[in-house]
Amino acid sequence: MGRLRAESLMINSINVLFITQSPDTAGQVIGCIRFRGRAVRPKQAGNRRDLERLLQSYRFDVVLLVDNDLDLALEDVTRALQQSGRQTPIIVLTDRPEAQRLEDIDAGAFSAVGSQCHDMAAAMTLKAVDHLQRTRELHHLRTLLREADRRYLLMLDASRYPIACFHRGAAIYANEAWRERFEISLTESLDAIALQDLVVPEQREILNQLLDAREGEPEALETCETLAMRTRRGHSFEADIVLTGTIIDGNPCIVVHLGTADAGAVLEPPPGAQRIHSQARPPPPEIGVDTGEDPLETVPILARRASPVNEPDPEASPVPTPTQTSTPERQPASVQETPPPADRTPEAAPDSPYPAREETLAETLDEQASAFPWPADAGTGTGAASTVEPKPPRHAELIGHDRFLRILEERMVAASRSEQPLAVAVLLPDGDGQAATGTDADTIAERLAELFPPPATLAKLDAGEYAILVPETRRPALESRLDALMGADSEGTFDLDTVALSCGVALADDSGPEASQLLQRARQALAESRDAGGGRYRFHVPAAARETRPEADAIWKSRIHDAMGNDRLRLLFQPIVSLHGTQIPRYSVFVRLKGPGGETYEPADFMPAAERTGVAAPLDRWIIRHALATLASHLQRDSRIAFFVKLSQGSLDGEPVVEWLRRFLDRYRVPAGNVVVEFKEATVLTQLEMAMATARGLRELGVGLCLGDFGNGLDPFRILQRIDAGFIKLDGAYVQNLAENDASQNTVRDFTETAHADGRQVIVPFVEDAATLTVLFGLGANLVQGHFVQPPSEDLDFDFVQGF
Repeated sequence: MGRLRAESLMINSINVLFITQSPDTAGQVIGCIRFRGRAVRPKQAGNRRDLERLLQSYRFDVVLLVDNDLDLALEDVTRALQQSGRQTPIIVLTDRPEAQRLEDIDAGAFSAVGSQCHDMAAAMTLKAVDHLQRTRELHHLRTLLREADRRYLLMLDASRYPIACFHRGAAIYANEAWRERFEISLTESLDAIALQDLVVPEQREILNQLLDAREGEPEALETCETLAMRTRRGHSFEADIVLTGTIIDGNPCIVVHLGTADAGAVLEPPPGAQRIHSQARPPPPEIGVDTGEDPLETVPILARRASPVNEPDPEASPVPTPTQTSTPERQPASVQETPPPADRTPEAAPDSPYPAREETLAETLDEQASAFPWPADAGTGTGAASTVEPKPPRHAELIGHDRFLRILEERMVAASRSEQPLAVAVLLPDGDGQAATGTDADTIAERLAELFPPPATLAKLDAGEYAILVPETRRPALESRLDALMGADSEGTFDLDTVALSCGVALADDSGPEASQLLQRARQALAESRDAGGGRYRFHVPAAARETRPEADAIWKSRIHDAMGNDRLRLLFQPIVSLHGTQIPRYSVFVRLKGPGGETYEPADFMPAAERTGVAAPLDRWIIRHALATLASHLQRDSRIAFFVKLSQGSLDGEPVVEWLRRFLDRYRVPAGNVVVEFKEATVLTQLEMAMATARGLRELGVGLCLGDFGNGLDPFRILQRIDAGFIKLDGAYVQNLAENDASQNTVRDFTETAHADGRQVIVPFVEDAATLTVLFGLGANLVQGHFVQPPSEDLDFDFVQGF
């Protein structure tokens, strides 16, 4: 019994790093945590050296910083965590007044409590640990789901029977056999192909009844019927179809498995399957089913949910689904296939990014690791790059983008069992950024293979980029290898003098972002490296840390001034389209900043620094001045055209907006009524008096007003009593999954009705699909914008007459 209790405590124990000079304080908090039923494995750091050493050697679930008895500040702890690739939550214990603790929360702390509130500190510690564990579980589950989707589509790719998947009636997947049967070319997009269009008009009502019959039924329950189908070129044929359900990328889908008499694969309805209108025509003739061995029957499928109670006989099920595992004993008879012909190997379907059969990621990684073991000093930070024993000469193998992401996802899941984070590096030859070719490309690949042997993974990405995944590494060891790669190691075997490289690196453990996001962070660091002149590497610094670094703000300030002076700001325009009534041409104005190397930055990247450094006001003036110049040239074609331009918080503190806007309107001879100024709701709340004064002046000038990001406050319409805006633009959170979210629909309806009662128009942004647009028609929204309408573009070419 005692042994079981000890094991239970170990399982439920948490690793806590106390940053304090007072063991008594740490002991009191530990006692409170134990009182709440959790064991603690604590470590203590009292200075920067101890902190860095412990972060390199251990992983922690939470950090408790007692800030009243040592020199280390929250900023120092945050930076140390970031440099070690950690996103560990921080609890601050402080003697400062409660009102001042908000600064710690803004700076990234999970919580800030009084230094004598030990029980509160214990409670917040357990909350932080629970949050971290749930984040890890979420990353893990997402990885498993993506792998399940990949393997499921892998099976469908290899099938010789026509199979396709439809979400809300639109095709999202079709294998090669389906494309051939319906005369769809391999290069043709599936986006415009609807299931209804593939059935002859006379029998579409039967198809609708089939789909209605599936509502609420288990995914694996099959619905069968014989229908007259029609190819994309108008040729008709009769076929048996079997419908099942599945989930792909989180979307519920209908899987359609097709059998035709001329293909020798007419399907018999399995026992218990639904057959609607089966009396309307004779049953299909019995044709023998090929029972050849499926070349992919040993590929495992990750089950995503328990099999339904009414699961049909697996021996008769013709469609593989994610709820069924393909084993020789349970392989459905109607999908057992003969091996492919000699001239068609199962390597990959021509229209699919996935190979038809490949080893699992775990097998691949284990095989690479056994063939090329990581040097004994890897990750220790004690050895220099030149001490790494060179590997036998070999041809460097670089995998592709998709496989690199899958291996990265696998490694991020495995990081939960490691004390060390993993690293992702992206490299690009300097100069014009074009891909290295010929001897240069071979040289780079071989040099990477020499400095980063397995278990590191090397890849060749798009646009000539090279990528490196280094699991379980420490920053000092990684830096020594990057120094060697950049040319610091004069004893390097390969000469890279003619191939200068820039490199961006991102560190993360399993609590970090998804694989694609981690890769994007490395690319952002690469862009910064190229901005700095190239031939160097940069580690990614999160946005939260950049906000606390004056030097980073200074870099952005210089970059913005440079962009304004050298024409590296680009204006984009997105149409705002009416759902009802006359179409007045309206465009929302956006800005993008181009770096010297051609990289593009979104406003979210540079506007926070612009606000803090006082550059926001001149940036607003630059944007609006150039927007008015563009508007003036288009007013000659249509005098009704209107631009929505944004005004940042920084502009409210500088030169009066009304004065400089009046000068610009006069200079370009633009009527004030063709301009709408958009304030964010947060800007109004934080600077209410200045916003009210500016809004009054703009209305007197004749300029329209719009309140953006609307709906975040407790009583958002109360703001409109102070800022009499003619338009409100809803916050994008209300639009996400609007078609499936009844609560969001009710909120949008309430906002719309209240706004209409006051004579205001409602703009709904971020409309990304037809389903959302359909819902908005019924909710009474006035105007919409989003990628479904048209993505932002440098051209004002939307046809407002034709509309949707």
